[in-house]
Amino acid sequence: MTDEETTRIPPVNPQDTLKEQQVFSEGKKGEGVVKYENYIIFVEGAKIGETVDIKIEKVFKNFALAKVITEDSEDEEFGEEEEKVEEKTEEGDEKWYHKY
Repeated sequence: MTDEETTRIPPVNPQDTLKEQQVFSEGKKGEGVVKYENYIIFVEGAKIGETVDIKIEKVFKNFALAKVITEDSEDEEFGEEEEKVEEKTEEGDEKWYHKY
């Protein structure tokens, strides 16, 4: 092994998103396996043959863990910002809650 191989920095970081990744294999737990710049990423919810958009959850020296990004998860992440609303109770106390 060369020094470059032993000190290689993973090509991804937590919270990175990767578009249109081809799932080429299946891991021991049934998760999809993607190769990105010769780096292995195990993708929860992906199946062999699928092309998926993924979000990196955890990064390790030799591999990363990720989840498939769906339209629903994008809506949660990029949806409307919550609105803080003030309401007065009958007793006159202020009560705050989050409106989604």
